[in-house]
Amino acid sequence: MRRGPERRAPTMTGSEPPPKARVSHPAHTPPSGGPTRRSWLRRALSAMFATGIFLFDPEPASAQSCSDWFRCNQRGCLCSCLGGSDSSCPPGTVSGTGSWYMCCYDPRRNRAFVVRYIDCCTTGSAPPCPTGCRCANGRPQNNWCGTGSFVCTRAVLVGTC
Repeated sequence: MRRGPERRAPTMTGSEPPPKARVSHPAHTPPSGGPTRRSWLRRALSAMFATGIFLFDPEPASAQSCSDWFRCNQRGCLCSCLGGSDSSCPPGTVSGTGSWYMCCYDPRRNRAFVVRYIDCCTTGSAPPCPTGCRCANGRPQNNWCGTGSFVCTRAVLVGTC
């Protein structure tokens, strides 16, 4: 039986550079073969949108009822009744110097959310609150208007409890 020439591993002398390693994976795939951060984030966001899991709901900005779940500790006039909303104070008013927080239960999502209540104030006299817009939920709060006059209260979702 005839054998071919023996193959020997190349020997390296001190002056030769080491051979280049071959990369067997594309640049966008990690060496472990697992998902990249970008693909993981894409899948996570897709799952959230597909199942309808959202932290914030557009409901508070348009609601005008003291019986809404996120108004569980709201006292005073709704800003939406005076030309404002839950995201901004009515014209001619400014946010007070402080706020208070409460966990309110959303029965539709079976979850509790942190709600921040912010008073809107004016330096002049406060306009009257329209009928059906004054909430009396929870305990009375401090005067967050300092030397100004209280006008209305905003409710802003902050996160989960």
